[in-house]
Amino acid sequence: MIQEKIKNPNRTKNLQKLGLYSFLIIAITWVGVIRIGFNPRRVDGTWENFLFIVSKFFPDDYFEESGAINWALDVAVDSFIETIQIGLLGSIVACIIAYPICLMSSKLTAPNKIIYGSMRTVLNVLRTLPELFWVIIATTALGFGSFAGLISVIIFITFIIYKLFAETLDALDPGPLEAVRATGATYFTSLIHSVVKEVNPVYFALCIYMIELSIRISAVIGLVGAGGIGQLINVERVYFHWDNVSSIVLAMTLLIVALEILSTNIRTRILR
Repeated sequence: MIQEKIKNPNRTKNLQKLGLYSFLIIAITWVGVIRIGFNPRRVDGTWENFLFIVSKFFPDDYFEESGAINWALDVAVDSFIETIQIGLLGSIVACIIAYPICLMSSKLTAPNKIIYGSMRTVLNVLRTLPELFWVIIATTALGFGSFAGLISVIIFITFIIYKLFAETLDALDPGPLEAVRATGATYFTSLIHSVVKEVNPVYFALCIYMIELSIRISAVIGLVGAGGIGQLINVERVYFHWDNVSSIVLAMTLLIVALEILSTNIRTRILR
C-alpha cells in the first residue's frame, strides 16, 4: 500500500503532462490546418493529374532515336559536366577554407575565448540565412551562370563542414592537447602533434562526403540560374518538355547513386 501511494502521484503527473502535450499538439495542428486552408476537396483529381504528368515523362518514343534519352546524350552532357565541375571545385575550396575556421570555432582548439566567441557568433548568424539567399546574392552580384553557382556551393559546404566538424572537435579528449601544451609548445605545434593527427582521417572522410553533397546542391541551385544541369531542367520545365526533364532526372539519379557508392567505399577505407 505504501509503494502504491508513492507511485500514484508520479503516475498522475505523467498522465497530466501527456494530456497537456497531446492537447498542445492537437491545437497547433488545428491552427495550422485553418491557416493554410487545408481542404480535402482541393486534392480531388490529384491522382489523375499525377498519372497525366507521369505519362508525359515517359512517352512512347522515349528510347527511340528522336526520344529524350538521345536528346540528353546530345544536349545535356555539357550541363552535366558543368554541374560536376561546380560541385567538385566548390567542395575542394570549401574544405580548404573550412579547416582553419573549424579549428578557430572549437572550444578545444581556438587560440583564445575572444576568437572562439567571435567566430561562433558570426558563423551561427550567417548559418541562419537560407541557402537560396546566398544564391540570389551570388547571381545578383556575379550574374547568372556557373561562377555564381560555384560561390554558392563554397558557402553552403563551408557552413555544413563547420557545423559538423566543429562539434567533432569539441567532443575530443583534451588530454593529449593539454599534455603537449604543458611541454611549452606553441599553439600551432601543439595542434599539429595532438589534435590534427587525430582528426585528419575524419575530416578527409567528411570532405569526400561533401563532394557528393555539393554535386547534388549544384544541381538544385541551377534551378534559380546558377548554372549546371539545374538551369537546363528549369528551361525544359518552362517549355513543358517533361520527357527531357525525366531523362535528366534519371541521369542525375544514376550519377548520385554511383557517387554515393564510391564515396562510401572511400570513406570506409579512410576511417579504417
